[in-house]
Amino acid sequence: MARTNGFGSVWDDRALPHHANTPSIAPNQLPQEYEPPAPPTNYAPTLVHADARTTTTAQAASGGTARTSPNSHVSMRSPVASSAQRQNGTATAGDAHAVDFEQLLATSNKITETVNTLRTEPPLETQIANGRTDQHAYQQFSREVRGYPLASVLRHASLPPLVQERYQREPPNTECYCGIAEPIGRAWASVGSALFIWRPGIAENAPVVYDHGGAPIVAVGWLKPMPNVFVSSVGHVAVVATALTVSFVGVCCSGGVDTCPEQIVLQALPLYSCPTNGALANCVTTTAKGRVFLGAVDGHLYEVVYGASDGAGAPSSLLSFASAAVARRCKVLNHTAGMLSLLPSVVPNLLPSFVSPKLHPVDQIVVDDERHYLYTRDSNGLLKVFDLGGDGRSSSVSMKSKFDLKSLPGIGRGGGNASRARGGDASVRAGEPTALDIVGMWPVPVAESRLFHLCVVPSDASRLFFSAARSDPTARGAQHPRPDRLEHRSDGVRQPPNYHVTTSATAGSAATFLGDAAAALGGTGGPATGPLVLAASGAGASASCILAEAGSAPGVLLLSRSPSAASRTAENAYSSTSMFGSAAHGMREGLVAIPTVGAACAVAQLRAEMEDTARGLLPGCEDWLAVDRRFAVITERETRVITETRPLGALSHLLSSGTCPSRQADPRRRGALEELFSALGRPEAAALCLALAAGLGASISASATAAHHSSGAVSGAARQCLRDEDLMGAPHIKEEGRAAPGLASAGGVGGPAPGLMSSSSTFDMGTAVVGTAAENLVYSGRYDGLRTAAARLLRESWDEPLFGVAGQSLSLGLAFRDAGEVRSLALTIEALVNVVDDTFEWNYGTKKTTAVVSSASANDRLSLGRYGVTFSGADNSARKRTRSAEAAEKEADGGRKVVAVLRRVTEVLRLVTLLQPLHPGRLALRLSSAERQSLANLTLKNFSSTRDGDGAIAQLCAAALDEANGAGADTRENLSLDMRRGCPSLFREEDRRFHEARRMLEKAREMPTSNVDARRKAAAEARRLLVASAVATDPDKVCPDLEALGEVEGVAELIAACARARASTDAEGAAACRAAVGNSMKRLSESGSVPEEGETRARALLLACAAQSDAALRSCAYAAAVQLRLDDAIVAASLSADDVQSWLAREGNLQMLQAGQIIDARCAHILRLLSRAKAASGELDGAASLLLDLAERKGTRAEGGMAVPSLEERESLLREAALHARAGTGVGAAGGGAVDPRFASAAEEASFRCQQFAAHCEARLKLLALQRRLVDHLSRGGASPPPPPPSLSAVAAAAPVVDNATLLSELDSEVVDISRLYYDVALPNRRYAECLELLSLSGRTGSEDLVTQLWDRLLKAEAKAAGGETASGALAAACSAAKVVGPAVLDASASSSTAAVSMSSIPLAHITMRLETLGAGLWPWTAPRPPAADAAAVVDAVVACAGGDAAAALEEGYDAYLRAQAPAGASADPRVRLRVLRSAKDLLRLCASNTTPDGAAYYADVASRWAREARQAGDPGDMAGESAAIGGGLEAIAVELRASAAGLGF
Repeated sequence: MARTNGFGSVWDDRALPHHANTPSIAPNQLPQEYEPPAPPTNYAPTLVHADARTTTTAQAASGGTARTSPNSHVSMRSPVASSAQRQNGTATAGDAHAVDFEQLLATSNKITETVNTLRTEPPLETQIANGRTDQHAYQQFSREVRGYPLASVLRHASLPPLVQERYQREPPNTECYCGIAEPIGRAWASVGSALFIWRPGIAENAPVVYDHGGAPIVAVGWLKPMPNVFVSSVGHVAVVATALTVSFVGVCCSGGVDTCPEQIVLQALPLYSCPTNGALANCVTTTAKGRVFLGAVDGHLYEVVYGASDGAGAPSSLLSFASAAVARRCKVLNHTAGMLSLLPSVVPNLLPSFVSPKLHPVDQIVVDDERHYLYTRDSNGLLKVFDLGGDGRSSSVSMKSKFDLKSLPGIGRGGGNASRARGGDASVRAGEPTALDIVGMWPVPVAESRLFHLCVVPSDASRLFFSAARSDPTARGAQHPRPDRLEHRSDGVRQPPNYHVTTSATAGSAATFLGDAAAALGGTGGPATGPLVLAASGAGASASCILAEAGSAPGVLLLSRSPSAASRTAENAYSSTSMFGSAAHGMREGLVAIPTVGAACAVAQLRAEMEDTARGLLPGCEDWLAVDRRFAVITERETRVITETRPLGALSHLLSSGTCPSRQADPRRRGALEELFSALGRPEAAALCLALAAGLGASISASATAAHHSSGAVSGAARQCLRDEDLMGAPHIKEEGRAAPGLASAGGVGGPAPGLMSSSSTFDMGTAVVGTAAENLVYSGRYDGLRTAAARLLRESWDEPLFGVAGQSLSLGLAFRDAGEVRSLALTIEALVNVVDDTFEWNYGTKKTTAVVSSASANDRLSLGRYGVTFSGADNSARKRTRSAEAAEKEADGGRKVVAVLRRVTEVLRLVTLLQPLHPGRLALRLSSAERQSLANLTLKNFSSTRDGDGAIAQLCAAALDEANGAGADTRENLSLDMRRGCPSLFREEDRRFHEARRMLEKAREMPTSNVDARRKAAAEARRLLVASAVATDPDKVCPDLEALGEVEGVAELIAACARARASTDAEGAAACRAAVGNSMKRLSESGSVPEEGETRARALLLACAAQSDAALRSCAYAAAVQLRLDDAIVAASLSADDVQSWLAREGNLQMLQAGQIIDARCAHILRLLSRAKAASGELDGAASLLLDLAERKGTRAEGGMAVPSLEERESLLREAALHARAGTGVGAAGGGAVDPRFASAAEEASFRCQQFAAHCEARLKLLALQRRLVDHLSRGGASPPPPPPSLSAVAAAAPVVDNATLLSELDSEVVDISRLYYDVALPNRRYAECLELLSLSGRTGSEDLVTQLWDRLLKAEAKAAGGETASGALAAACSAAKVVGPAVLDASASSSTAAVSMSSIPLAHITMRLETLGAGLWPWTAPRPPAADAAAVVDAVVACAGGDAAAALEEGYDAYLRAQAPAGASADPRVRLRVLRSAKDLLRLCASNTTPDGAAYYADVASRWAREARQAGDPGDMAGESAAIGGGLEAIAVELRASAAGLGF
């Protein structure tokens, strides 16, 4: 029955594998259709929920009436398993509980443990080593044990009459060849030029004949050709080799399947035939890549290259081309000829053996299609390995190594014709009994060993293992190492049956085995007189293999073993599916002997029939639910198909009556059933019962009739077994000295089971292991079987990515090969859960147990079979009753959790099938790159049990509905309905409302912008739906639509509602919702035609978020605004929201800043915003204080350290701090205490302190300006400063010398102390101007001698820097420096802590003397220079140093100098004094021009005094005339000033 959804995808019940003879899922075992209320007319539900299904019990299956399960599944749906109702993390009446992802993940982890246990398989070398000393390495069985066959003949038939008739017509000594065509499941025989093909073991099957009428056929191979070479009807090709040619014959299949067709037709392909150039083929082998290799009698390896056109597949090497015979569309290449092939054929025979070694016929070629190795074996026992390339397609096939088998003890020529099946009497190959021939070899699968690569079978039934390359445990696929050796390891020997440790692998042990085998086959036994094994076939070294035996009684020996997991403990176990041993004891194999008619010529597995019956099985379940392995044997008289019974088939055979056999009604079958449970272990046996009850098996024992295996009969019996407490056991808490109840105890229920698999037998069949629960809880077989079955179904897909993402393409990941596997697994798990719901009783808890026990008297013996525990008398204690009930309840809880996970997995798989019809490329484009990458990293387990998986599912659902919306509203509604019904816990009612709201938003956006009311109404309704479905709403999906509609407040409201809905159950999800505000704010800030418009919208969103009650949301909004640099918006929000300033202080680490710690640039920016917020709110004092702290904060340039504020930034902050301080009121600055008595009021005191703080800020600003000047100087200067001047005072001379590079690093990172700037920077670097300013700024100038020395050094440095032959240039430079430094020093003095201008750092008299002496050319040079003519420059410089006050310059400069005691040295020179007087005269006239009468009188006295000084300075000498002129001028000024003082005017 097939059902389709609105997309045309098919949910096919037939996707679940079944077989004609196998119980499959019956319609009444599948979920019934859920009828939705009034669905759309074109809707056909694809997937249904299991809540409304009808199930059929075993009674109904056996002819009773069907009943509806009494809500047993409801008891399984614990809070972890039910539909998610995640709004506020609560559930209302009638609603399911919220999904508990912690419980889901914990249960999923337990399933993962079981999966890993099943995957744990010791490598082949370990199994061989452990089995070497195991006396139970082989166990011989009769053909049938305890009622079910371990191996049997499925069918047999004599050779077809056509073959016998053709053989009779052929001349004598005609060679006939036969074998098994494995790819198509046929037997074949060649007689002369005729090839016969028929189904083995079927008498009425007439063979298909191909007769080319030419030379006799010498070898036949079977090829699955390369694609696009032959027409599609040619599924396989028979490669027919004669003595002259190699021809291809097409095999056209019809009916059945390609691997096992019902009918075949042979069609000659004349274009694909070419000569062999004298090479006589001895064997033909093909590869999975479609290549054909020939082993020739001349010992060479050939390849038949073919293609779709003439000359296709031309060889790449000149050597191969030289040996190629080109004929139409195929050619034969020689890969081993070498350069000798270019010589005449007689020449190599004349060369010595070391140049041209003798070659022997190639008897067998084996290809390892996993590793792409090729092995050959010749008749002289020489093995060779060839490399086919990493992909198996390399045109250069070269031999890499070889090994001589004759070097091994007891090995003869290597088998010769013994391994090549021919017609006639096989006993003619009976050779020497002391030398063992090689009869077969096959590659070892990668899954079994990475150390061993090849298995070789001698005729004594031992197995020799060889390594062809280095071992690489991590290699996968094409990463397999290339062959570079061929070596046999001493530990790589699997001894034959009945091999004893004390003996060697000689013919004696083979003779012993032969005798036992012959006895088993019905012969007389005794020593052998010839080779034992004639042929061998296997599916791997440790899988089942079959050996064709010749002796007193011909037959075949089946050695059977399946992969198994390592055993763990004795109680709960996950054992192998094999009935023949456990890996804990090494390799164990069961031996079954089956007689044949005539000596066997060839044996092989019928993989075609096995693949046919196993078609559709889930990956990883082939071994668990596999078909019975089948082997074909062709003898000289008949063909037989032998089947090896698998555990599932054995169990199905025992349950074929339709009921679970009881010990009273059917003791023999009951004993066999208990024996099988004991051999498999309860977990595996229970898992197989679940498989049969659910109809999951691909095959049952083929020896039984179909009437015994109706689907309902076996399913009903399996359900009865699951309810049988004696078989399943009961949960209990293990106590000291107490055996486990049920079969796990010695003898089990009802005593030990007699026979082969008895628990008392010395042959340990292996036990399965499960990790115990808390408090030593031992589970029953039901729970362990459920976990085992779940792990086996999920083994291949559980930990693999569910989706694959390549660029922008979305596809199924490694978990599944195609969508059919997804559907099959979903149906399989659903059928398994149905069985659990209908069969298991998880509610046998404390209440029921207490009631039963309390009703019994203390002396009564009470047997509780349900728990497998017996209480009597004194043992009937309350503790035991409580512990038994506790164990039952714990198991019930664990079972419900496992079923919950399986339900969740089923819904995930259903969702995947619903997404498959959608275009994967477009679906992927609707996801972001991060979402696509997240999908690629999530496994099926993650999707089913984690929050990340749940979030990814929500994204997929949203993308799918968006994609479906493009196909129309009906399509979208159909998909939505499908997801709600099929995946109720993944796609909820809230999801529907969410997507409905999205559709309304889309419609609103499509409306004309002029229709404002309609747009606003639609947007408001969408907002209402979104808020109502907040638990399912993804804000990032819908906020862009709301933004486009201008619903900024709606964005804030929706994000707050989404975060609130997830807050109590999903903290991470709530945080993710709040983070969406940042995305919205970014989009809004970037919108609009101009930046201002976008900022306005972002500010509106910030204000809307600030009005929300969610503090975490407000914090996210503030953080987003900070990141987007929306500073004005934050300041505006601080005026309306009370928590903005506190958030800024917290996020900016204000306490760290105030403690003097380093903060990063982000924190500095946030605190800068805090200062703006304080200033906007009127807190100017706090803003100024914060700005000062920011300006003086520390920083470092170390790698990985915090950001360093620049000096420009510090200066800006200080300037702003000073402005705020000047404008501040200072309220509260006094600390709220008593008013200082110096002030009239507290406000006056606060204002004064505020002004003091402003002065402090300005002083720091001056200091920072000096620091910047020094940094600029150091940046341009050398690496180290010069030594300090020796003439400075002792304090200055003692300043330490610091490296400039170190200083720069410090000066750039923080504001340096004033003393550090003076002593470590300015003074050592001779920055005398900055030294004077620093002294003045500090308010402590020190001694007068220090200040005068600094001025001397400053003026001297400027004068010498000017250069020139006269004093004019030097004077100009010195005066210019004095005019700049003087006012700067005065300004620094005004900003000092004294807050008053001080002239202590400006000695005007000394400066006047130095400038006039410099102008006279007498200083600072040792030899006098011509004087400078310009005297006005000195007056201007002195006035500038006096702060522009001419009177101060006159009094403190010139007059103070002239009043002082006559100086010594150059300054005492009369020329200097005359220059001083001349300049003083000019300055006096400047002062007298604007003075009062009193001032005029004062200046008149000064002029008279200076006139006398001038006359004295010029006597005697040649300066008398100049002196008289200066004195006369001064007297004239004095007269005028007295007249002015008398009121007569100046």
